[in-house]
Amino acid sequence: MCSGLQLKWFLLTFVIGCGAKVGMPITSIDNACDHVTWTFVPNFLCDTPECVPLPADQKDPAGAIDGDLATRWTSGRSQGSGGVAETVTVTFAAPVTIRGISLLTTVADDGPAAYRVEHSEDGVAFTGFNPPLAGAGSDTLTIQLPVAATTHAVRVVQTGGKTHGWSINELSTVGCSVN
Repeated sequence: MCSGLQLKWFLLTFVIGCGAKVGMPITSIDNACDHVTWTFVPNFLCDTPECVPLPADQKDPAGAIDGDLATRWTSGRSQGSGGVAETVTVTFAAPVTIRGISLLTTVADDGPAAYRVEHSEDGVAFTGFNPPLAGAGSDTLTIQLPVAATTHAVRVVQTGGKTHGWSINELSTVGCSVN
């Protein structure tokens, strides 16, 4: 399980221990919809014996939001096997309005078995959407919000179980606009 530390200094986020920050230092919040300004933090890293031989670009959290389908983040463990809900959290550089999110994996059967989506206005306290956004997962999953929502962070909770690990080659937003 990952319990990394996030330090925020002005608008630059440093994630120490387990998350990923992709791209250049943030010089403006005008680009909060651009994936290079996001922070991606899973609560599990690929630290199992099966993960040891994997190259870094196949298990590093940065692979989930780098815009490259050839890279990915993976949990490296059977979904639902750790006794703790598996989560990934994307924090935007500033509040944004989104209409949905997409999760894509190119590894067969590595999409979430099932999911629930939560959001946060402050990046710390998360609540579910109303009506709840939850359902069966897939390798190509686009989750549409019933109405556009303003948020500072989105958390996807993997709620199912299967023998494959959970992998994300790319996480993206649907209909993102800067507030």
